Formats: sequence, C-alpha cells, structure tokens
Amino acid sequence: MADESPNMLVYRKMEDVIARMQEEKNGIPIRTVKSFLSKIPSVFSGADIVQWLLKNLNIEDQGTITEIQTGKSMHNLITSK
Repeated sequence: MADESPNMLVYRKMEDVIARMQEEKNGIPIRTVKSFLSKIPSVFSGADIVQWLLKNLNIEDQGTITEIQTGKSMHNLITSK
C-alpha cells in the first residue's frame, strides 16, 4: 500500500481510542440518568472521558486531554446531543 497521509494515521489512532472507550468491560461507564420527569439512556460525562483517558492512555497533562477531545469533536467522533 502506498504511504498514507498523516491525517489518515491520526484518524486511525483516534478511531482506535474510540473503540477502546466503547469496550463493555474496560470502556467508559455508560449510565441511565434520571431527570425529574424522564430518563436519559446511554449517558456519560466529560469527567468520565477525562478519567478514562488519564487511566488508560497514561496521560498526566490535562492540556493534552483537552487537545485529544478537541480533535475528536472536530472530526465528529464524539458529539453531544
């Protein structure tokens, strides 16, 4: 295969991290949040993501985590509704 663009290498790395985040056993914990009149299924918080990244990617600098999350958001790998 021909040399891949640097962007493709970055996308593949981001997709790998997303796949690890989605693992049922070791991924980010998913909950149902109860509101006053409703329940919201399949929810995780930004704090859950930060804690998972600190634990699983051996990142010590929260600035690095902010850059990672910004990149994922920019490429629509993580969205909020």
